[in-house]
Amino acid sequence: MELLKEKIFQVIEEQLGIKEFEDWLYQQNDLAEMMDQDLILELFSFNYNQNAANYIFKNSLLPYFDQEEFANWKIMANLNDLVIGRGNTERILADFNDMSLEEYPFLTDLGYYRFYFEDCEYTGRSREGLQKDLQMEAESLLGEIQEFQVMDSAFDLKNFVSKQQLIENLKYNNAVNQIISSGNGKKWWEFWK
Repeated sequence: MELLKEKIFQVIEEQLGIKEFEDWLYQQNDLAEMMDQDLILELFSFNYNQNAANYIFKNSLLPYFDQEEFANWKIMANLNDLVIGRGNTERILADFNDMSLEEYPFLTDLGYYRFYFEDCEYTGRSREGLQKDLQMEAESLLGEIQEFQVMDSAFDLKNFVSKQQLIENLKYNNAVNQIISSGNGKKWWEFWK
């Protein structure tokens, strides 16, 4: 069942073609024997030739899975895609930008690359240079996440804070403390004295 879940997630993320999945599915005799399960029945009765099959597939099958589990899988798979340069960069960056605004702030820096690529002709940076920088950042982030996963099997990506975020938070806190402590030895709330 883990392999089936992986294949479904790959179709949803467009890493595997829907026709390729259909061919694979019909070769799985052990799955055909499990037609009493709703998910399996849905897969075998799905019309893989219909218009907008990918969209309908996603909307029909994603509810069978835990949304957080899918999000975690999606982040890891997409980070890997960025590292190897699979070619779906724009979609991944748009997704990462959206996800960073919701529950995964550690994706913010990578999500911003979406805008860097849009503006590269105005900033003088080459797409190749940006792609290289993006690959290095994605590889670094993927490595950090994998380190945490090895240390903690119950690791939750929603609670992950990257090293870059920690450094930025530390710089911000130091700057705030410096502002607060400056001012003739008075506390900031004593400005009227």
